[in-house]
Amino acid sequence: STLTKVSDSVFFTGVGYQLYSDENFLSVFKIDTAINIEKEKVLNHSEYTPTDAILTQDGKYLTVADDWFGNKYIFYLWKLNEDLEYDSIYTQPHRYDSLCPDSIQSGTLYFQCDVEVGIRENVINTEKVKMHIYPNPASDILHVEMPECIQKESKTEHFTVTTIFHQRYKDLWLQAYDAMGRMVFQQMVRPGEKEVMLNVSAWSPGMYYFRLVYGDTMVASQKAIIE
Repeated sequence: STLTKVSDSVFFTGVGYQLYSDENFLSVFKIDTAINIEKEKVLNHSEYTPTDAILTQDGKYLTVADDWFGNKYIFYLWKLNEDLEYDSIYTQPHRYDSLCPDSIQSGTLYFQCDVEVGIRENVINTEKVKMHIYPNPASDILHVEMPECIQKESKTEHFTVTTIFHQRYKDLWLQAYDAMGRMVFQQMVRPGEKEVMLNVSAWSPGMYYFRLVYGDTMVASQKAIIE
């Protein structure tokens, strides 16, 4: 499940293996379709074995490994770029030096006090990923404001990756559906466009469902009434 396609001829895979010297390794390999190893990245915690992986929208490889330790599972998550170098998990800097008196010596943190750092952090205001429509109800001109940021989720069998795009480099599609589920409107929204103005004076009165599509994923939705 860690075999992930980068392109038609390049793949990433996470592997745990042991040499004849009984030395254990946990690595991510970059391989081609002829099974030639282009690069290997040896990860820490070599006693674990990767169990799942995903390639994110921005081309980053996430792989997770777990092990049974004592009476609980321990999970590790690594984020690598296409050159198999470590990449930041966070979209903005975070400071941890106030959690414990110990100084931070490396990218792997071992605290000597009772501190748990979770992966679920509110890194963004939810209002920034919403689409806003006004006036609502409308009878003439309808204004549709684009979200300040785009939030997109990618799911695997074992975990969900939420990606926040603070800047748009791709087109959005603004779509509108009537109460019967029929698409009545569709318009491309270029990067940099912050608002779309629609003349709905000729639309039939009723409830309409607006949604934004980024790539092949719906990233925002809103209802509006046309009078």
